[in-house]
Amino acid sequence: MGPRHPNAGRVVNTIPLSLLDEAWGEVVDELEFQDTTVPPGTDLGGLSLDAARTCYAYLICQLRINFVAGVLLGTPELFLWAIRPHNLVGALSRRVTQKEAEAFVALFTYSSDRSAIASPLLEHDDQLLIPQELVSPIAVERTLLRAATANPAASGNLGNVLGDRATRWERRLSSIPGCEVITEVPIRDRQRRKAGDLDVVALDRRSKRMLIVEAKWPVDAATLAESYKVDATFDKGKGQIRRIRSRLESGEILVDWPPGWHSPTRQTTVDWWVASAQQLDSRPDAGGDDITTTSLRLVESLLPADDLDALIDRVTNFPLPHEGRDFRMHSRRVDVGTRVLTYDSIEILADLPLPREGRLINTGWT
Repeated sequence: MGPRHPNAGRVVNTIPLSLLDEAWGEVVDELEFQDTTVPPGTDLGGLSLDAARTCYAYLICQLRINFVAGVLLGTPELFLWAIRPHNLVGALSRRVTQKEAEAFVALFTYSSDRSAIASPLLEHDDQLLIPQELVSPIAVERTLLRAATANPAASGNLGNVLGDRATRWERRLSSIPGCEVITEVPIRDRQRRKAGDLDVVALDRRSKRMLIVEAKWPVDAATLAESYKVDATFDKGKGQIRRIRSRLESGEILVDWPPGWHSPTRQTTVDWWVASAQQLDSRPDAGGDDITTTSLRLVESLLPADDLDALIDRVTNFPLPHEGRDFRMHSRRVDVGTRVLTYDSIEILADLPLPREGRLINTGWT
């Protein structure tokens, strides 16, 4: 066992609260700029999404300060933050209520049925260890929602909020000139009983083009296993569309169009999409049939569009990267003592794609 650090067990100095508050404020602004796909007031189970984001900003802020201090003072012990739970609650209570602080610590403490990426507070003896590598300022909403959905019984009305997705599609598609949009269009059987609905329907009467979107709202994946679940959501949506189309063609069910709307005719081109919030189907053959998979985030990056035809063409013919032209794969090797690790890496050959200028993330766009 090596010698104890001369400062171990005693407080050498404290960070001025003014400095901590200034750094925390900068992180809050950074996270708020990302915006969220669900309302900030959404209950995650004892605290709102906004309060959880505030607490998470404190973790990021403190870890950044710890890292800088560790480098400047030459004390790598600072790189791994350890804090007693009641002290963390006390620190968070300066920014949210104590009840919300306690709920945050409970929600983000790791257990065997949770992902460490979404629950980065690791219990060790009487302390919480908080590794910097697990607390990322990227895709924070995904992290917060993943933590909340780990316990659906305690996540308040999050499920209902995630399900209320059609309004966002309505606002985006309504920005296209000449595009009329309706949501939650009932489908009824021959006895007028409800047999489902169409989430989003967009119509361009001039070009006789109709778009029907089965909107899914899974929480974005942070691990490979979670990505498989999102892919399964796309499969589920495609299955729903196939069943609906089959029953419509047989006359078993009918769409209960509102006044002024009519069933598509032979002159109407109908496109069917299954769409998530931000994540695309990860499989190369995802576009292998006549049902397109996409995401609201991709659609937003392709707007504005002159008409519905233009948007549909951009989505269905999106220029995905090609190996050999845009990237290439390399096999890497790392020697770790007596062991050898090999892994594949991606080398980008072209310029990195960037969101278009003026993308409206500050007004609710994903």
